[in-house]
Amino acid sequence: MTKLPKQVATWSEYVEFCHNVFVASVDTDIGKAAFEESGVLSYWVTETIKIAESVTEVPLNDRVSSLVFVCQIWIMKCDFISKNFHELVLQLLNVLKRASRDIRQTLVIVSVELMFRLLEEFAGGRN
Repeated sequence: MTKLPKQVATWSEYVEFCHNVFVASVDTDIGKAAFEESGVLSYWVTETIKIAESVTEVPLNDRVSSLVFVCQIWIMKCDFISKNFHELVLQLLNVLKRASRDIRQTLVIVSVELMFRLLEEFAGGRN
């Protein structure tokens, strides 16, 4: 899946494809092997955070789709993310905070919605 971005027209299309594959197969044994053990999930997390935190050189759609995808990965594979990406989790939270103060209204709305989605998911797990 690391060669796929070169085959797809835009980063947003690549992320949408990966998101659909991830959601469809994340809870299967094959999905676990395909994503966690092969390193694909690690690649997706690091690349989407890089794209999401880029300020000027990345189109808005790419930033938004990256934020949505990496938050979805975090929600669905919380144990994997917490165990392997502690520093990146803090980095992602900072990216979401910065995006919530951006001048582009779309990015602000999406980032605030994602922060509430994460809050709902992780606060619900503790109650």
